Amino acid sequence: MCSLRSDDLDPAHRTLRVRSETTKNRLERVVPYSASTGVLMSAYLAHRATVSRARGPLFLSESRRNYGQPLTLWTWSKVVRRIALAAGVPRFSTHTTRHLCLTDLARMG
Repeated sequence: MCSLRSDDLDPAHRTLRVRSETTKNRLERVVPYSASTGVLMSAYLAHRATVSRARGPLFLSESRRNYGQPLTLWTWSKVVRRIALAAGVPRFSTHTTRHLCLTDLARMG
């Protein structure tokens, strides 16, 4: 997620391009997202424009120290950890959603 760029989004087709240089197997793919995700993404993009209007990294820091800089893997992990603890699910991590998705796909055959 931290390596996604604003130009990887195609809101008209509700797709997100995952560039080959950011994947484990070096294969590019296009991933669809839901209408509800599109609404959230639209709201985020409007907010992002208040931080920076420049094309580039999709997720930007709003900290005083790194304002407008790309979010790092470490920062993202800390954010998810804080949310997980606040929600009372301490075993939730940045990798949990990947495992859940793969489990659902396996169950569906």
